Amino acid sequence: MTGVQTCALPISKALFRAAVTWSLSPQKNILFVHAPSGGVPSATDQALVDELTRGLGQSVKLRPVSSAAEKPAGSEADAVDLVIVSESVGSGNVTDAFKDVTKPVLLLEAFIADDMLVAVPGTVGDQTQADILNPDHPLAAGLSGTVDLYKSPKTLSTFTSASPDAIKVASALGQPGTGALVAFLPGAKMESDFVAPGRRVCLGLHSAVPEAYTSQAKALFRAAVGWTVELPLQTTKARTKPVIARQPVDTRVFAGQQAELLVD
Repeated sequence: MTGVQTCALPISKALFRAAVTWSLSPQKNILFVHAPSGGVPSATDQALVDELTRGLGQSVKLRPVSSAAEKPAGSEADAVDLVIVSESVGSGNVTDAFKDVTKPVLLLEAFIADDMLVAVPGTVGDQTQADILNPDHPLAAGLSGTVDLYKSPKTLSTFTSASPDAIKVASALGQPGTGALVAFLPGAKMESDFVAPGRRVCLGLHSAVPEAYTSQAKALFRAAVGWTVELPLQTTKARTKPVIARQPVDTRVFAGQQAELLVD
């Protein structure tokens, strides 16, 4: 074969194993709790659902919540593998619905974190960036240093925890004690020494038009989903495609990420 070819085929044992593991892994069922807009998901929520379905290949069940009368029952988590609570919901309409469930829960809505005894919620206004505190953790999606979240200033939801069990992956810019991405494993102590019944992840992406999210923000969202529900591979690094050179080597590729193979 001559010339430079671009393809999606693995060229090393590591990539082959990754491709097989990802392809054969069972599809996860995700309950996406959101506040509808005109009877359908908002543009931002639809963008996140598209990341889940088209980007990560998962199955999503929409759960609209418009009022406290529509508060979900914790038992709704029984039939799924992961619950995601969108930032679009009114916190008073969900409160502690998923506090005691053993299934993993990803919180995008900060102001149920206190109801669930996960963390102390808050917000920081006019933000575009966050600091990665733990770049080696899978939740960091391969990112490090200061990363861009929004293309224009938006509010960043925050989750503050003093628990030594908290896995602190990202914080508000210049505020290492103010969490933007915080996680807990089952059995970890959270607020008021409440023990996490299952994995809990808090990600502070506040409501914004989809175009305002950067590729880094989407990478963190994918990583949060992947780690929370224990997908077999880390999620996309998103900033660049890895280029696998002409000499076959083990190269790290994230689930959902495309790679370019250059062959002479």
